[in-house]
Amino acid sequence: MSGPLLVTGASGYLGRALLASSEPPVIATRLSSAEAAGPALEWLRVDVRDAGAVEELFERVRPAAVIHTAYLQKGPDAWDTNVTG
Repeated sequence: MSGPLLVTGASGYLGRALLASSEPPVIATRLSSAEAAGPALEWLRVDVRDAGAVEELFERVRPAAVIHTAYLQKGPDAWDTNVTG
């Protein structure tokens, strides 16, 4: 890969499992939970529902690949987090 792997929602269950099996370089995002253990080079607080913040993140990080694990089971923000994000 030419850039890092970007994992959204990396402090959640799936994100933590992915980090545990990933090799650097990895950039991990979270919204409200604490940082999790793993090979993340950097933890960034990013709301995947904020298109401007995501665009800025992509320009800065220039990831080679993105794995979107940010997830809400239910609630008014579930669609925007799970699908739009």
